[in-house]
Amino acid sequence: MPECPAGPDPADVVESHVVLDAVANGLCSLSEAERQAILAPLVDQGASQGPDGGQVKMRRYRARQHLEDLVERQGVSARGRHR
Repeated sequence: MPECPAGPDPADVVESHVVLDAVANGLCSLSEAERQAILAPLVDQGASQGPDGGQVKMRRYRARQHLEDLVERQGVSARGRHR
């Protein structure tokens, strides 16, 4: 009878926690406007206004890039692999 895995790999769980901590720290370092740009679609703010315009999309893109830079400065790849 084949063995069933006991659960997720502990190394993967720790790695996920490291990445989540880095993202949380990065979010705290962003300006309020940058956090709003990133998080608004996740909490349905502005969803009733229709598709996002070019300025909103660019603001979100720049905020995400800034967050990615902050995360990578902590030694964690924004793609989920610890450096």
